[in-house]
Amino acid sequence: MPDLVQRWWNGRWGRLARRDVRLTHQQRWTVEALDGGAEGKVKTWTFDSEDQARELVNRLLAHGDGWREL
Repeated sequence: MPDLVQRWWNGRWGRLARRDVRLTHQQRWTVEALDGGAEGKVKTWTFDSEDQARELVNRLLAHGDGWREL
């Protein structure tokens, strides 16, 4: 089971508006972008380094406002 390192939420409720980004680590770094909460779509990227994963997180968080760390 991967360890959750950080998680962000766009501060909006509802299936159509909610977005989450999660950074996890097991043997590799994984970034997950969730659109629409638990019932929505999930996009997953895997990286060998934390720097690469955080670069994608920063790009994802740059699209939109109101992101907050959970």
